[in-house]
Amino acid sequence: MSDEPTHDTHPSKEKSCRCGHDQKHHLVSAEGEYSFFGYLCLFLGISARPERVNYRCRTCNQTFDSTTNPAVLDSHH
Repeated sequence: MSDEPTHDTHPSKEKSCRCGHDQKHHLVSAEGEYSFFGYLCLFLGISARPERVNYRCRTCNQTFDSTTNPAVLDSHH
C-alpha cells in the first residue's frame, strides 16, 4: 500500500485542466450559463448577467472550474 495521500494536499493551488491550463491561460474560455430569461434577453440583444461562469479549456475541451461569485458574474455582464 502506498503512503501517498489520495486527496489534494495544496488546497490553495489554482484549478487546472488535464493539459495544465488555468483560468488565466489564453486557451481557456469563460462561458456564461444563463437562465431561460437570460437567454431570452440575449436573443433580443439585451445584456444579461449569467447565473454561473464555467471555465473550459479549448485544447482538451474539459470544464474544470466554475463560479457563482457575484464579482466575477458582474465582470461577464
